[in-house]
Amino acid sequence: MSREFPEFFEEESVVWTKTFYSDITKTTPIDPSTVVFKLLTPVGAVVSPTVVNEPGTGNFSASHVLDLYGRWEWRWQTETPRIVDQGTIFVKERNVPE
Repeated sequence: MSREFPEFFEEESVVWTKTFYSDITKTTPIDPSTVVFKLLTPVGAVVSPTVVNEPGTGNFSASHVLDLYGRWEWRWQTETPRIVDQGTIFVKERNVPE
């Protein structure tokens, strides 16, 4: 199921954080063998920000500057165990020129 989050502004840097668990009740964190984070931009390009393994079991993050306004899709995916989490954010056009 896709989740929607608040709107962001063009040129804003966003950090996505994720904790992975080995069970559906989310009581046992796990470090998957592979963690991938991807973004689909409003113009259809796929971006793969660097994933950072944060301190603590199962904790990961990825960041990206939202350089286009519109709808962005995001997706975390792991292998061993196979976990997928995805959602959508909306980026507003900046209203004051640089």
